[in-house]
Amino acid sequence: MTEEVLPRFDMPELNFLTVNATSNEQRIISKYEEISGRTLANGDPVRLFLLSLAAEITQLRQDINIAARQNLLTYAQGDHLDALGIMVNTYRIPAKGATVTLRYTLSQILSEIYVIPQGTKASDGTTIFEVNENYEIPAGNLYIDVIATCSETGSFANDIAIGAINTMVDPMPQMESVTNTEQPSGGADREDDSAYAERIRLAPESFSVAGPHDSYEYYAKSFSGAIIDVSIYGLPEHPGNVYIHPLLTDGTLPETAFLNELKDYLSQDDIRPLTDNLIVTSPTAETYTINITWYLDSNDISKISQITASVLQAVENYRIWQQSKIGRDINPDVLIKMVRDAGAKRCVITAPVFTTIDKDHVAQCPASNVTISYGGAEDA
Repeated sequence: MTEEVLPRFDMPELNFLTVNATSNEQRIISKYEEISGRTLANGDPVRLFLLSLAAEITQLRQDINIAARQNLLTYAQGDHLDALGIMVNTYRIPAKGATVTLRYTLSQILSEIYVIPQGTKASDGTTIFEVNENYEIPAGNLYIDVIATCSETGSFANDIAIGAINTMVDPMPQMESVTNTEQPSGGADREDDSAYAERIRLAPESFSVAGPHDSYEYYAKSFSGAIIDVSIYGLPEHPGNVYIHPLLTDGTLPETAFLNELKDYLSQDDIRPLTDNLIVTSPTAETYTINITWYLDSNDISKISQITASVLQAVENYRIWQQSKIGRDINPDVLIKMVRDAGAKRCVITAPVFTTIDKDHVAQCPASNVTISYGGAEDA
């Protein structure tokens, strides 16, 4: 995870006190010489004592500056940020377990109802998922789809492949198999400072239930720390409809189970105006390709291994950056800058080209669509 840049929200840097070690030293020594009437040599014990005193004062001023900044949303971190959140009734979202749709299939059709109890466990061999509530397979049906939640919190379970959760931890008579019909989604680590600060900033919008855009954004992001972006809009030709498209960590598209839970959450009486009809769906993925050839400055040939690794990481960072915001235009200029910052002399990009992305779409480049070629070393 990249380190957060402070101050937040593109605000200018703010200092409550000036912290300048050289200025403090000069001021203290000059004041002593003025009072004492003598000049202090570089090795004078009094001078050395005053320098140590100046260092303490400089550190104290720095500590005061940091402490004062922790009262501001643009700088507050950790427990200090939590304290600011309490003032607007906004609390940090704890880690959350991923949810998934599991299909339980009977060995044969039965003439009576078959109950799958709440808490029934299934696993991929490492991670356990528990059924959220009691489910009933009606008489005459062979299978049922149920919602289950990971027994451990965190985002790690989101990567489990379709069909991998196929072990019944709790064996049941006449039950032939279980499998996940989609990837788990919605698992999230404890909300980080950056996302939490953004929700605190949006919190005043939640005081109204008149249906403003920022209010829905606040509540959507409050539902799960896995939501990194959300597109919210209405259409004149469909009055009353509110379209909500959430995007999850690293640009992951949410699965059906997550979308249904989010809709239920946003449909609560104290959130949704009575006249709003919520339509909660995943953003539409717009697939693109990366094809890049990069060149090395011949003066850097001794660092080719290090620079190659940095270029590969830069392309991956661009891929994640591009798909981490809904409606973000595909911009190869950003890719060029990242690759050059990684140490490349120059690069030639045949794909992607600049492409405008709609407000309900997200640009995604599968890893299989990435081609990176080394073009050789060139003189500066």
